Amino acid sequence: MLERYKKQFNGEKKLAELIETTMPVRQKQIVQFGLKEDRFYMESALQYVIEWEDILKMDKLELSDLMHRAKTKANVIATAISDISPEKQKEFLVCCEREVMGRVKDALEYKGNITQNTILTARISLISLYRELINDGVLKQFTKDKSEMVKKFKSE
Repeated sequence: MLERYKKQFNGEKKLAELIETTMPVRQKQIVQFGLKEDRFYMESALQYVIEWEDILKMDKLELSDLMHRAKTKANVIATAISDISPEKQKEFLVCCEREVMGRVKDALEYKGNITQNTILTARISLISLYRELINDGVLKQFTKDKSEMVKKFKSE
């Protein structure tokens, strides 16, 4: 599985993109398989993986860039933030353009029954947009502690 990524320029980052755009159950399988195949390479890729928690920790300027990129996806934004605290929702709303903010508020108000899978899918969409911002040079790439990421995928 890892061989094709090893042959590519920035293969670790491409593997990180695969992991971050996959549902959590499948993520764990990919990581565990990769750790068995080549622990060092998989750990190297894991340091680049963007998670929802990373988006929640963004500063206002970065979050504004993300919300601007996601402006046509008000329903996605609303779904992604539907189960976080009202205070944190407000942080997202403040970073939206005025017109988008209204659509996100409306979507949050009339959200109905949203499944956990729908929320996860919306979050993956925002993670993909975050990755686009990094790839376009708008935001800086960050790295994480490899050992912490390995523990996370082993303990889930």
